[in-house]
Parts: sequence; C-alpha cells; structure tokens
Amino acid sequence: MIPAEYRRTVVLLVKKTQGGKVRWLTTGDENTFMVRLKEFSLAVSYDSRRIDLNDTYSSYVTLSLINKQGGVIDTFEVVDDEETDWSLVNTLYNAARREALDITTAIKKFEEELEKDDVVGEAPGEAPQAKADEIPF
Repeated sequence: MIPAEYRRTVVLLVKKTQGGKVRWLTTGDENTFMVRLKEFSLAVSYDSRRIDLNDTYSSYVTLSLINKQGGVIDTFEVVDDEETDWSLVNTLYNAARREALDITTAIKKFEEELEKDDVVGEAPGEAPQAKADEIPF
C-alpha cells in the first residue's frame, strides 16, 4: 500500500516521467532505477518472490527514499494484489525503466534498420556468444 504521505509524490512522478521531465538513472541492479534531486533521491525497484509451496509468485515494487549520504531513510513496497496502488507504482516503475534505458531511442534506431532495403540481422556466427546460463534475448 502506498502510504498517504507518498501518494502525491508518486502521482507527480508518474505525470512528470510520462511527460519526459524526469531524468531516471540506471543503478547497479538491472531492476532498480533512481532519480536524484538536490536533497534526496528516490529509487524504484521491481522484484518477485515465491509466496507458497505451489510455486506461486507475487510481484512487488519497492520505493526507497535516500538521503544525500546515500542512506535509505524510508522505504515501502506495493504488492501486485493491491490493484489500485499496484497500477500506479507499476506505471511509475515501467516509465522510469523506459526513461533510464532510453527505450524510445532504441525503438527508433531499430525501426531505422528495419526500414532499409538491406537484409537485417547478424548472420550466424557473427553475433557474440551468450554464456551457457544466459538466454540471448
């Protein structure tokens, strides 16, 4: 559940992010993105965890408020069974991710290559080999 004192902050972040007015940064964790302001930063993370013995998983988004020294001073999480709040924080997470990873530019560049008359895609053997435990997509 989004604490009442954070609701306006989350709504403002969603609106500004969707409007392209928040500079989200990547972090050392591929599922965590951060925005740094003058006094504080906010990190938004996505994860899932097993909730029972039947291999049922629950997803959650965590928001952490961080001080200038890099210390987490407050945190809360919203689980995917909290419909209204989940929709809001999941929208924030996905918008932050798209901004931090510059997905719009990536899509445009991909489309530019597809629009060429040339054959596209690397030939077998040209692509870097994935490690044995990685899925190459």
